[in-house]
Formats: sequence, structure tokens, C-alpha cells
Amino acid sequence: REARTRMKALTVCMGSACHLKDALAVVDAFRAEIRRNGLEPFVELKGSFCLGRCVEAVMVKFDDTLIPGVGAHNAQEVFQNEVLPRCRS
Repeated sequence: REARTRMKALTVCMGSACHLKDALAVVDAFRAEIRRNGLEPFVELKGSFCLGRCVEAVMVKFDDTLIPGVGAHNAQEVFQNEVLPRCRS
């Protein structure tokens, strides 16, 4: 339960390449997952100008882990597999 006391940052790249690959849809999907799982007090959803690795857009960073290739098609799966387990540990 202690792991849930610290606010964790979930950052979506909003740079040019990620914007073109619909980063806003990723933000919307993550926002919905945060709400659905009651994680508002524990996960802060943020935007970033560029996380690098533009060819692997959309880039997402959860705490210090970079997650490439996120899109509307897999954002929910990425949240369930990468974010949620670390919020519940």
C-alpha cells in the first residue's frame, strides 16, 4: 500500500511526430483508464514536448520507463500491462 502514496507521473509526448500519430487519443484513453481505476490521487497525467525516439511515436513515459509505439489501438492494453500493475504493487 505504501507504493500508492507517492504520485506517479504518466507522461505522453506531444511533439510533432507523436502529435501526428494522434497523441491526443492516447491522452484521452489514459485519462479514462485513470478514472475507471480510481487512480486520480496516484497517477498524474502530463504532456511533454518531446521524449525523443520520434520514429517510435507515440512515446509514453511512466515514472522513468519509456514505452514506445502507443496509440489509440493499444493505449488501454498498455495502461493495463505497464501502468496498473505498478500502481497496485
